[in-house]
Amino acid sequence: MLGTTKKCDWPWLWIELICSVNMILLYAISSTIVLCEFTKAAIILG
Repeated sequence: MLGTTKKCDWPWLWIELICSVNMILLYAISSTIVLCEFTKAAIILG
């Protein structure tokens, strides 16, 4: 019984891991875009 419940838990762990990785990637990409926009604005204004 314990083995089957553990097997059932695995997909959920993978889903949670993938979701957290996606959130980190989205945050990194968005912050990079913001930094690029700031540098562009600084170059144009400066």
